[in-house]
Amino acid sequence: MGYSLGGWIGFGIAKVAPERVCSLIIGGAHPYESSVDERATYDSSIKRWKKGIEAVIAAYKKENESKITPEMKAELTSNDPKGIVALMSSEDFSLNLEDVLPTMKMPCLVYAGEADTIFYFNAEKCARSLRNATFVSLPGLGHREVCARADIVLPHVTEFLRSVKQL
Repeated sequence: MGYSLGGWIGFGIAKVAPERVCSLIIGGAHPYESSVDERATYDSSIKRWKKGIEAVIAAYKKENESKITPEMKAELTSNDPKGIVALMSSEDFSLNLEDVLPTMKMPCLVYAGEADTIFYFNAEKCARSLRNATFVSLPGLGHREVCARADIVLPHVTEFLRSVKQL
């Protein structure tokens, strides 16, 4: 199970070691090459992270018109800004893993928030292209909000895992 970058890593594992994956749960991610909009979002995020955590928090509040919870603030402040900038600036960050889709035979659950304008439509497209996938749409949630809503996500994960054959 992986979300956002963790989902992208899941696609990578499915590509290089599919025999190690019985099922896959991917949220807020897709295997396609980054679009111009995604790159612009990454570039904007990189600029914020370079300014520091307070700039990241201020932008989050403004973009999402919401208050940031103490848990979300703690999560954000636990990150290494230089590490985030290095990761998002990497040429490999926008690597295209689309070629793995036809080979993915394992059961997959793909989910995304409907308000996640960067990942929602490509996550849904990805699920449609997989032969053994379920797509779950999470109304009203953006990329970061999905992480904070285990009460909404986990019932779908639990139901999916119950449906997957046990080894």
